[in-house]
Amino acid sequence: MPELPAWSVDKALALMDRLTIHTAMLSVSSPGVHFGDDAVARKLARSVNEQRAALVRAHPERFALFAALPLPDVDGAIREAAYAPDELAADGVAVETNHRGV
Repeated sequence: MPELPAWSVDKALALMDRLTIHTAMLSVSSPGVHFGDDAVARKLARSVNEQRAALVRAHPERFALFAALPLPDVDGAIREAAYAPDELAADGVAVETNHRGV
């Protein structure tokens, strides 16, 4: 399997410029932020969302945010889905279509 390249804001912006991409949506892909412990998943989702919101604030014309949710922790996901748009100005939330193979 090929190694994933290192990501940086500068590299992302350079690639976006080269490919004429004006705005990129930041989101977490599979497997998400939940690895079996609801409390840990809630903290990880909040941390990821806070970090990405800071990136959006630094480059508001170039990046936007779909917040991570700690699914399948429904209570935690509801709280983060309310927090992220109100407090972080997230543009939406990412709801993955597969959790634990379902």
